[in-house]
Amino acid sequence: TAMVNEAAQNGKYQLGEEASKQVLKMLGIGVTRGRVVVDPQEAVAAAEDLGYPVVLKVESSDIGHKSEAGGLRLGLATSTEVVSAFKDIKDSVRCFDPAAVIDGIGVYEMVTGAIELIAGVKRDPVFGPVILLGSGGILVEMLKDSVVRVAPITKSDAYAMISELKTFPLLEGARGHPKSDIDAVVDILMRLSNFALATDLLSELDINPLMVLPDGEGARAADSLIAIHVGQ
Repeated sequence: TAMVNEAAQNGKYQLGEEASKQVLKMLGIGVTRGRVVVDPQEAVAAAEDLGYPVVLKVESSDIGHKSEAGGLRLGLATSTEVVSAFKDIKDSVRCFDPAAVIDGIGVYEMVTGAIELIAGVKRDPVFGPVILLGSGGILVEMLKDSVVRVAPITKSDAYAMISELKTFPLLEGARGHPKSDIDAVVDILMRLSNFALATDLLSELDINPLMVLPDGEGARAADSLIAIHVGQ
């Protein structure tokens, strides 16, 4: 909770991806590998360290939805593509919101062979912290598939949430998909529940997407956003 408290004291009501991922790491939740850079040459060096293909994303606490702002490029396979994407993202974001502060460009590993979910916390005015789980990626709009539980949740609550998803058969290994690491998702939901109860300042925490890998390989947050609630 220290990072959230510090952000609140500094008048920041939203943490960008990198700061949000630092919070997740402290909670014991895995995140995609990568780093934030400030010029195209650094972006290429980061991509070569990670191994192609990579993802580039704008790093800015002013931009909540990167794809809407043109701040996201996936599947970049060469240094030329990385340099071009770096410039494109900066231009697109400046055009979308000229006032947005761009802290840099994040270069991250491209996770493949995963099923995408959304997980998070929202603070309900009546019930307090609510834990949310849903289908992510390209299915998110089509399926409108999500479940919620009021915190605190038990392990059996977390398993029940997963089993209620329309995409549960895919997670279980239907249609030739390998079985997903459902235990890792349960662990993340429990950690989110504990964190939500440990601080009054958390307004919202979104992991979107949560990349769920095959059984035994865990799950990783590919993007995250934390909103802080200050005062009444």
